[in-house]
Amino acid sequence: MIDGGAHFGETALSFVDEFPDTLIFSFEPTPEAFEELRRNSHDYPHIKLVKACLGGKNGTATLHINNNSQTNSLLEIAEESSRWVPAEVTMEKMRAEVPVYALDDFVPDQINRPVDLLKLDVQGY
Repeated sequence: MIDGGAHFGETALSFVDEFPDTLIFSFEPTPEAFEELRRNSHDYPHIKLVKACLGGKNGTATLHINNNSQTNSLLEIAEESSRWVPAEVTMEKMRAEVPVYALDDFVPDQINRPVDLLKLDVQGY
């Protein structure tokens, strides 16, 4: 399983309990969220953590880190987003350069077997 945008591990932890033999690669680029993901998943050796984003090609990108970690994205916040959520939720706190992996390269290089489930929560990216 690929868990793109793992956040704190909510999805990976629910799957590892249901499918204990599943190998899960959890991608999370945000430093604070990654540390929480590490704490939450440390008892599960089948969850492999990758401190990076998923994207179209390998490299680096600018991550927009906002007041609410669930809104962090490689994309800038759209001006009209305040129509749906309070502006303070999506207000940018900082930016960070983060690694990006393309699935087309990561899967054969790191997993070397078919992916059965691909979950992406990447804020429109």
